Amino acid sequence: MSDTTQPAPRQRKLTTGHHTLDWWAAGTPLLLALCAAETARHFDPLTPMGAYLWVLCAALAGLAVVIPALRVHVTNHKDYYGGLALIGLALLAFWAGSDLAQMRGFSFGAGTAPRLFATALAFTAAIITVTGLVTEGEPIGKYAVRGPFFVCLGIVCFALLIRGVVFEWGGTVIKFPAFGLIIASFITFMVSAIASKETRWVETTIMAAAITAFCWFVFVWLLGLPFQLLPTFLLAR
Repeated sequence: MSDTTQPAPRQRKLTTGHHTLDWWAAGTPLLLALCAAETARHFDPLTPMGAYLWVLCAALAGLAVVIPALRVHVTNHKDYYGGLALIGLALLAFWAGSDLAQMRGFSFGAGTAPRLFATALAFTAAIITVTGLVTEGEPIGKYAVRGPFFVCLGIVCFALLIRGVVFEWGGTVIKFPAFGLIIASFITFMVSAIASKETRWVETTIMAAAITAFCWFVFVWLLGLPFQLLPTFLLAR
């Protein structure tokens, strides 16, 4: 009979009392706490959404205080900073959709689904952040810029195409029309697909069409949200 060596279970422990202060680990949640406070100002604090944002703000501020006070050493940078980045993305979604109609009784408003998704994202990201504090991870390697750049570009494209934008340039008012949910969803998926070097464009086009149809089915047909489907210049004819 041969003895087999079992791998030691990963210990979950918060590493405190480190000889150096990790100002990046403390400054990042502090910056996010300020962003959360600014976002929460757009919501009634007596509503569940407003209370949720203020609790998130307090939690981030508390994290920013605890790390230098206890000299916490972050041993899993990927999960810690990745979780904080997702919290920042959720706060951006809350802020961008703060002027959308909220839920009235059992009737969904235009901002209900984005806020539900952003709430779930922030909650999941908080768990990832805590995991990064109490577990050990591999050191961060080289940064991959291509993926995050095109994913963020896809989000920006969706925001511009779904609602349109009006801005002034050199005294001239330039209006970018709203293209509607169908075109915005399709283009967003195609732009985000460029993030991968292994993208197969035939399969990606089919998937983009399927995702677009799914968005129409869920948000327009099933939930009855008042999304514009086609470009304004086509609807005007």
